[in-house]
Amino acid sequence: MFDFIKREVRAYPELDTIRFISVTLVVCHHLFFQSGMFLSWAHDYAWVGVDIFFTLSGFLITGILIKEIEKNGKIDFKNFILKRIIRLWPCWLIALLLSFSLTYAFASKNLDIMHDLKTKFIYYILHFGNYSHAFSGKLHTLFSHFWSLAVEEHFYLIWPATMAIVYKFKGLKKTVLFSLVLLPYLFRVMHHYLGWDQASITLSTHTRIDSIVWGCILAFVFNKIKDLTTLQEVFQTILMFALFFVSLHYIARNEAISPWISELGRTTLAWSTCLLIIISLKGSKKGLRRVLSNPILSWLGIMSYGVYLFHVHTNVVLFALVKKYAPTMNETSIALLSNILPYGPAIITFYLIDKKLNGKRSAIIAKIRGV
Repeated sequence: MFDFIKREVRAYPELDTIRFISVTLVVCHHLFFQSGMFLSWAHDYAWVGVDIFFTLSGFLITGILIKEIEKNGKIDFKNFILKRIIRLWPCWLIALLLSFSLTYAFASKNLDIMHDLKTKFIYYILHFGNYSHAFSGKLHTLFSHFWSLAVEEHFYLIWPATMAIVYKFKGLKKTVLFSLVLLPYLFRVMHHYLGWDQASITLSTHTRIDSIVWGCILAFVFNKIKDLTTLQEVFQTILMFALFFVSLHYIARNEAISPWISELGRTTLAWSTCLLIIISLKGSKKGLRRVLSNPILSWLGIMSYGVYLFHVHTNVVLFALVKKYAPTMNETSIALLSNILPYGPAIITFYLIDKKLNGKRSAIIAKIRGV
C-alpha cells in the first residue's frame, strides 16, 4: 500500500520528519486566526519552524560539500549552483507565477496594491524579497513566505566559497565560523538601536544567516560525535527542550528586555535544533529516533518544500471560499484543511516536475556545461 512512500525514503528519514514538523509549524503560524490553546501558541511562536529549517539546511548542505571535498579535493561551485537551481527553481517559479496571478485575481481593482507590486517585482524575482520589507515596505501576503527562500539562496552563493577558503587556509576556520555566527547577532542588536522594525530585522539575510551557520558547524564535527548512551540521550533531550523554551521566552520579549539578551534567543534556538539533529541521528533507535524515522512522516517531510511554497496560496483561496460559502465553519476544521490542502500542489509538482528533473540532473548539467 505504501510502496510509493518507501521508494522516496532517503538516507536520513529522521531529518525529513523534522522538515515535516517545521513546515507544519509554519503553516499553523500563517493562519489568519488564533483561537484555541494550540492555534494561539502557533500564532505567537510557530515561526520557529523556519529557524529549525535553516539550521537543518546548513547541516545537510555542509555535509554534502564536505563529502565533495573529501572525494575530489575541491568544490565545483558551478555544479553546486546548477544542482540547487534544478532542484529549487522550477517549483519556485510556478509558486511565484501563482502569487502574481492570485494577487491580480483578488486585488486587481486596488490600484495601490497593484502599483506597489510593480515596485517590488524586481525584489521578488531576484530573491531579494526579504529586503523588500526593510527598504520598500511590507511584503504582499502571497509573496511574504518567499523571504526565507531568499535567505537560503544567498547562503548557497556564499557558503561554497567560504568552505573552500576554510579548507585551504585551515588556520582561518575557527575565525571565519565564529565571525559568521557573531556578526548576525551583532547586526540584530545594532538594528534594534538604529530603529529598524522587528520584521526587517527578522527577514534580512545578514541578521539571520547565523541560524544556518550553526548547522554548518555541527556538520564539521558530526562524525566525531559517538552514538549516545541512554543517559546522554535523556540529558540532551532535556537540554534541547530547555534551550527551546528559553529561546521562545527571550525572543517573544524582544521589546521588553535588552536586545543584547532577546537576540540571543535565535542562537539558543539554533543550539536546540543542533541537539535535535544529534539525538535524531545518534540516539537510540528505540527512542525519539524510531518515531522520526517513520516512513510516512519522512515522506511528508520530502513533500515539505512544495508545501511551504504553496501553503499561502491554498490558505488565501480556502479562506475566501469559507468566507463566501461556509462562514460558520469552525476554526479547527479550517486549520486542518490549511495543513492538508498544500499537499495537493506539493505532490503534483514533486512527481511531475521535481522528481523528473532531478532524475535527469546530471545530464542537464552536463549539457549546460558542454561536457
